[in-house]
Amino acid sequence: MVTLIDITEQKLAEEALKKSEAFNLAVIDSLAEHIAVLDRQGIIIAVNRAWREFGKNNGAHYLSHNSIGMDYLAVCSNASKFAMGEEANAVVIGIREVLSGTRAEFGIEYPCHAPHEQRWFHMRVTPLKGERLGAVISHFNITARKLAEEALIKSEARSHAIIRGTDVPMALNNEQQEITYLNPAFVQTFGYTKQDLPTLAQWWPTAYPDPQYRNGVMDSWFSEMEKARQTGAPFTPMECSIRCKDGTVKTVMASAASLVGAFTGEHLVVLFDITKRKQAEEVKQALEKQLFQSQKMEALGVLAGGIAHDFNNLLMSILGYSDLALEWSKSDARTVQALQHIVEAGGRARDLVKQILDFSRRDNQEQKPFRLDLLLTEVRGLINRTLPKNIAFQVVPGNGKRVVSGNSSQIHQVLVNLCTNAIHAMPAGGQLDLSLDTCSFDAEKSPPVPLLPKGGYPLYASGSKI
Repeated sequence: MVTLIDITEQKLAEEALKKSEAFNLAVIDSLAEHIAVLDRQGIIIAVNRAWREFGKNNGAHYLSHNSIGMDYLAVCSNASKFAMGEEANAVVIGIREVLSGTRAEFGIEYPCHAPHEQRWFHMRVTPLKGERLGAVISHFNITARKLAEEALIKSEARSHAIIRGTDVPMALNNEQQEITYLNPAFVQTFGYTKQDLPTLAQWWPTAYPDPQYRNGVMDSWFSEMEKARQTGAPFTPMECSIRCKDGTVKTVMASAASLVGAFTGEHLVVLFDITKRKQAEEVKQALEKQLFQSQKMEALGVLAGGIAHDFNNLLMSILGYSDLALEWSKSDARTVQALQHIVEAGGRARDLVKQILDFSRRDNQEQKPFRLDLLLTEVRGLINRTLPKNIAFQVVPGNGKRVVSGNSSQIHQVLVNLCTNAIHAMPAGGQLDLSLDTCSFDAEKSPPVPLLPKGGYPLYASGSKI
């Protein structure tokens, strides 16, 4: 007797299973990751094409031909004895935890350098679910990302080195208005540290204590920042004055820029210290003003010289006729006294004109010996004739005949101007004193004028009391 059993469904199921397995292998073969499938004991039961090609290209032929049936946990345990021992131990523990179900997923990044290139991979272990329990191991090449990260780290280091090493003050702040960095040049120039200025809220009133000036700087600053953000144009540098920690003020040319890349969200502020340049400009302007003033004085000297020359001619006539009048009026004492005063005043006017002429000609002024006490007496006579009745005038000539060498007309003019100023300062009346004394300077008492030799000097003293 022959028994026939219909196994059509079984055959169809086997063919469907083969097709399913072939499809699954085709799927994992199409992936760029190096993939291995482990059973519950950690034995490799399937690998994809990328896994086999990696083993072939890197001299690990056991991975390209004999991976199936290999104990992957044993391979990793053996690797823990070499350079990457810590990573290998972590992989063994991670795979076992995923296989046992105590961990949902495991991942690790590790280097796997070849002699001719640097490489990094990301290993991911996920559970294999279904009828056949186990785990799926995938190794994804992340070399491009790691190289980019290293390049970025080096770029950041270079940028920080530049900011740190430059002698130009620089600062960084973020979108939260926090000051994240102040370079050494900033600290040295302004004296502030990051602890002094943690935020921009502290920076504005500290650097610009005057509210009105601060508001003007802030308005201009934020306006330029917004303009640069909207148009993409560079920040227009602006000049401002910053108060330092020691109370001094620095003039700076301030600029700013929004950073990109790893510094996205950071703003770089550059403060060029132009204090010395501004001071030099101010000195230059002062010198130019002095030059202009000297040119004006030179022109005035030429004009005064011409006027003085003509006036001197008139004085010669006045003095000449005064001398003749003195000769003709010897019998009249009052007339003689009046004419003598005219001659004395004319002589002073002549000396004054000579000073103007000397100034305009840049000649050396004449130096002659004269007595200070007699000059003081002449000043008293001149002042008494014009002194208001509500002012008392006292002159103390001093003792002895003090003779000095100089220009008596200049000293006379100084004393008259001194007394005139004192009289004008007492419109309600008062007391005016003018005296002659001596003073000396030695090792203990320094002269008030630099380079003045030590010794004794005559001293005119004046005082007024309202």
